[in-house]
Amino acid sequence: MDSIRVVLLTLIIMLFSGSIVAGESQSIDIVNATSTEESQVKFSGISARVIGGSAISELYPWMVSLQRNPSSSLNDHFCGGSLIAKDWVLTAAHCLDGQSFSSFRMYVGATNSETGEGGELRTAEWFVLHPDYNSDDFSNDVAIIKLSSASTKTPISLIETETNQSLTKNDALRVIGWGLTEDGNDDSLPAELLEVDVSYQADSDCRARYGEPYDGYWDLAICAGEANGGKDSCQGDSGGPLMVNNGDWVLAGVVSWGSGCGVAGNFGVYAEVATYLDWVSNRINNLTVIGPNKIGFLGYGRKKSESYRLVNNSDTLQTILSSSMALNGQNFFEVPSNLSGLSVDANSEAIFEINAIGSYLGEHNGKLVLNAGNLDFGIALNSKVLYDFDGSALGVNWEFYSGTNENTEHAKPWYKTADIEKGSVLRSGNINNEERSVLFTYIKGPSNGDLFLKFESKVDAEYSYDSESGTEKADYLSVTVNDISGIYILKSAWKTTEIAISEDVNRVQFIFHKDDTISSGSDAVYLSNFRVCTVLSDESSCSQLDSWNVSDESAEKLDTSVTPTQVLQRKGSSGSLAWQLIILAGLLVLVRLRRERA
Repeated sequence: MDSIRVVLLTLIIMLFSGSIVAGESQSIDIVNATSTEESQVKFSGISARVIGGSAISELYPWMVSLQRNPSSSLNDHFCGGSLIAKDWVLTAAHCLDGQSFSSFRMYVGATNSETGEGGELRTAEWFVLHPDYNSDDFSNDVAIIKLSSASTKTPISLIETETNQSLTKNDALRVIGWGLTEDGNDDSLPAELLEVDVSYQADSDCRARYGEPYDGYWDLAICAGEANGGKDSCQGDSGGPLMVNNGDWVLAGVVSWGSGCGVAGNFGVYAEVATYLDWVSNRINNLTVIGPNKIGFLGYGRKKSESYRLVNNSDTLQTILSSSMALNGQNFFEVPSNLSGLSVDANSEAIFEINAIGSYLGEHNGKLVLNAGNLDFGIALNSKVLYDFDGSALGVNWEFYSGTNENTEHAKPWYKTADIEKGSVLRSGNINNEERSVLFTYIKGPSNGDLFLKFESKVDAEYSYDSESGTEKADYLSVTVNDISGIYILKSAWKTTEIAISEDVNRVQFIFHKDDTISSGSDAVYLSNFRVCTVLSDESSCSQLDSWNVSDESAEKLDTSVTPTQVLQRKGSSGSLAWQLIILAGLLVLVRLRRERA
């Protein structure tokens, strides 16, 4: 165990490295930032290969490359996947956690992740993560994607239960993908698809190496690799296939996590496909709840709603007999009372809303569980509740929200400080690497046309540009309106920025993102002089009126007559001492060791 602690404590500082691609400019203006509260700039840093692999010996028409969309980079690959039916792709849940349906595209059957050679370009109609996926221990790390249009490529069959049960130690399995060829070397970037054969390992060997977070964990996962190391999946391979040849290739696992890549004694871990045969079949042929797992940030005493779809892929009318919130979710989320009894026609869908409620500070999790007779299904939910906050340093008397309890990586609030040039300004929280400092407010929309929020900002933080690779590494400020359109600002002196305000109620969110590498400058963002303008080019049309700040149903206030409640709740579950030590030492490192390209 001492060696595990040392490895994890060393690796935790390496988590989530990434480089922002933006040519040589020091700011990125309006882009379509389509993920929700975790909208990101396109990162480059890790492309895809397998450890100890070689050029493919045959074609794998079911291989899928998940690609950032849109992006200016030639190679947008961040995860793998497997075509399991003409309309369906199976991948890892951690690849899509926080993504939107339109934030990525896919090459199906390609041999080159940069050019898409031999492949078909497809987009996602929708996707859904397994409702019991846990980002702390990577249990149930599977997700299924419904393609917008069917592929003509040959799918791979899912392993049968009997075949899965017959696997024994050192049986040959094969991984294909575009993951790193050298552990920790972000420059191992060849774009051609590679393959590597790895040995199946018994659950007892997996348990001995990694511990067990809870009883039955290894019933959901497969270990594969070599005792002497040298052959493995790695970063960029996440979501891709682990296959066994049973006369034809069948899908046995989905690349999930591991400790290092190709390290002696450390095996790669894969979601065990045979465990999810019913779940996959029900998504393809029955009922599914579609919508964001992460409802995002909201203020204490507020509500935030998201729209969800109840999709019926069966050929018969289906009726919801009961609905409930698990994981103490009833304290944090509201669902319509009429979900029970809701009927959905064959091959049709119904729309409903879920509210995150800000009665308790902190990060909260719940799970909506629905029953339709012989079928139980649902969706996991997450919200993050922030303090109300004094934003008068911005020149306005508006309501703002920032900071929460110390149990979250976005706990540090923005605060008032003095600037030589601007006087009283707002500064982002004193955060560490891989943390975020979040600030948001609500702005009234226009009666017709557009309004524009203008503000001054300064980013005094890390920035570097590699002329050979054409990549930038930076801390940055992201600004989103209603979780959709975004502005990204890199290292800069004071500058004026504007963003369009067009909805009736506009939720404007500022997040300072700090990467995982070095510190530079004050490691902070500064904001000043908020105003709303009716004419973009006419400063005289701008004002700082209280009436620009509004609250309506989408920003509904709760009863906050009591003191804000601190809730120190985290995802995950307790288990053996070995597993608890891994989590305490930084289990999130394991995501980086197999996860998508950041």
